[in-house]
This record gives sequence, structure tokens and C-alpha cells, in this order.
Amino acid sequence: MGRRHGLGYGEVIYSKLLGVEWLHHGLACKGELFSPVRFEADELGKFPVDAMLVDEQFCVASAR
Repeated sequence: MGRRHGLGYGEVIYSKLLGVEWLHHGLACKGELFSPVRFEADELGKFPVDAMLVDEQFCVASAR
């Protein structure tokens, strides 16, 4: 049942659990990311990204 339907936690809880697990394995984990948005030569600002940066190498986005 758990494999098919999950544990019933929301996306935020799963993100936090993954972060704790990655830290346990020695991987740095950073949330609250922002990305610059540009149009041609103009920078329009920095906008939040719904993802985590793991070990400064992998951007892991939530599945929606």
C-alpha cells in the first residue's frame, strides 16, 4: 500500500525528508533558490525556483 500510494505526507514534508537524508550522506543541500530572468540584454529580476540544489551540482525540482 505504501509503495503504491505513498505515506500520505505533502510535498513540503517529502522535500524536508530528502534534505535530511542527503545531509546524512554528506551532501550539501540548499533551498530557497532564485534565478535571474533576462529578455535579450535586460535583466527583469530574480525569481524563486521551486527546487533544491544538492551538492552544488544537481538541481532537484518538485514534481507537480
